Amino acid sequence: MALMELRNISCRYPGEETPALEDISLRLESGEILLVLGASASGKSSFCRLVCGLMHHFYRAHVDGELSLCGLDPSRASLDGCVRRAGMVFQRPENQLTGTRFTVAEEVAVGPENLGLDRPAIQRRVDQALDMVGIPHLAGRNPMSLSGGERQRTALATVLAMEPQLVVLDEPASQLDPQGEHQVLTIVRKLADRGCGIVMTASDAGHAANLADRILVLREGRPALFGAPAQVLASKQLAETGVPAPVWMDLARRAMREGLWPREKAFPLSMDEAAQGFREVLRHAD
Repeated sequence: MALMELRNISCRYPGEETPALEDISLRLESGEILLVLGASASGKSSFCRLVCGLMHHFYRAHVDGELSLCGLDPSRASLDGCVRRAGMVFQRPENQLTGTRFTVAEEVAVGPENLGLDRPAIQRRVDQALDMVGIPHLAGRNPMSLSGGERQRTALATVLAMEPQLVVLDEPASQLDPQGEHQVLTIVRKLADRGCGIVMTASDAGHAANLADRILVLREGRPALFGAPAQVLASKQLAETGVPAPVWMDLARRAMREGLWPREKAFPLSMDEAAQGFREVLRHAD
């Protein structure tokens, strides 16, 4: 059974005539990473809300089609059942933190406490979550005193403490510097290696493309492109969606036009792959 499956899903917010999402079908297995790309207002956040059950229970949206979330139908399951299986990290971490706890450890403990776990189990989950995101040293800090990157990782820790099967991250690197982005992507890779399914959104592919198993590109709520990263990012239709191709893929495409990148060679999904590819080309030229 797929961890997440959408069949001809369309949804519309209350009072809206235009669908926020329309005609989306895909599957996600345990350990897979789905990268969802799109320009502003393309439907990325709506997609995140849909696949973690918030569209049904919080936004009260009208949803057509079939959605299976970790074996549950969100339209019939309780919100409690959904959040135990799927956790979402919002784009702005301040919208996720309660603001009622005085330390990071207390903030991360909120979810497990609401599950009614005993104190040792809560402490274990808090310690594991803080360790996973690399901030055990911040356990005693006030969440409101943290930097943007530290808050982002604290928000992620609050979700991981619930031990979800599916982790949904809405533009997790949008407020981070390159080092912070690298740290978040490293965490994402670890989660996938442990069997979590990952849904991650971004306005451009960047370094996340090298992690993804598949990429979905949304345009005005509809799927414009879907498939393997190399296939999607090399598509001539990508520019029409408002999503820029990674700079290293652009370089490879220009090199191909000049006969400097073999047509049979796959486009690079990272700067390292591009550098290696150009080294090989130069070696053969010599």
